[in-house]
Amino acid sequence: MVKILSGVPEGSFVRSSSLPGSPAAARKALSRAAAEGTLLFIRPGLYYRGALTRYGMATPSIQEVVTAVFGREGVGPAGFSAARAWGVTTQYRRLFMWPRSTGSSNCGCNAVSRGSCSMR
Repeated sequence: MVKILSGVPEGSFVRSSSLPGSPAAARKALSRAAAEGTLLFIRPGLYYRGALTRYGMATPSIQEVVTAVFGREGVGPAGFSAARAWGVTTQYRRLFMWPRSTGSSNCGCNAVSRGSCSMR
């Protein structure tokens, strides 16, 4: 089982149901690998092997985890997350900060909003 887990490519998910042997042996092997730090526990029966960095194992993105858990059909961002992902949102900050080309403000922020410093 150790040879099989060491052959898992970086950036991929491992399911306990996809491993050979009994389900109990597969769960135990995955649990041991997670305790050693070679796999990352996502949820029961699902583990992730990320790239090892000097700061630890890289984690998967939220979209990768959602796709691994629920599949690709009918899954995706919704609401404001979808608008941001597709770049079609009209939401913007209420207060815009523009750099000054000349002069400076009293507060030192070097920015103006509608002709006056927003920090006053």
